[in-house]
Amino acid sequence: IQVAYSIEAAEDREIKSLISFAEKTEGIQKLIIVTNEEERAIVKNGVTIEVLPAYKFLLGTDIG
Repeated sequence: IQVAYSIEAAEDREIKSLISFAEKTEGIQKLIIVTNEEERAIVKNGVTIEVLPAYKFLLGTDIG
């Protein structure tokens, strides 16, 4: 899990960090970036990263 106020400002940094972590660690099931209010999925290098607004993350909504 990474946290950023806005994915627009920190997208490259946050994505690179999570992809690097996923490549080095076995058994990763879910990669998430928590933001203030943005929501989408990012697919890069065969890895899917969910971008969720903080309120959904805290309520457990849409987290499988």
